[in-house]
Amino acid sequence: MSLLELMVALAIIALVNFYVIPSYQNYSRRGHRLAACTALYRAAQMIEYRAADPNRIASSKARALPIGFEQAPPDATAVYSLRVRAQNEVNGGYTIEAEPVSAGPMSGDVCGKYLLDANGRRSNEVAGKAPQTSAEIVTYCWQGR
Repeated sequence: MSLLELMVALAIIALVNFYVIPSYQNYSRRGHRLAACTALYRAAQMIEYRAADPNRIASSKARALPIGFEQAPPDATAVYSLRVRAQNEVNGGYTIEAEPVSAGPMSGDVCGKYLLDANGRRSNEVAGKAPQTSAEIVTYCWQGR
């Protein structure tokens, strides 16, 4: 192997490290964010369906998420865990939260927690700060969903 061949091989490896791997990681993050958005809408539909059922007895568990709705993605290793927050005067009855799993691939993501309330308001909460509802963060994190 000549020095020129070795340099070409190193240049190809450098290109892969600087362009292909970060691009794939961003693609993967977008997929995880989409799974969180989908899981939130799916859980909201389940809560609304259960609340509208006239045969269901009203209880504190009426707003709890059933098995299969407590994580995103629902059929693989959890990347986000979902839970229902308590009712308050602003959220219309409930807020569903999708929080990144602490040891998962989205634990340090800039979008943080995803929040969807009964009024359809979407927001994100990063590291205990107030929910961010600006158009820029919602567009970036929710990707138009």
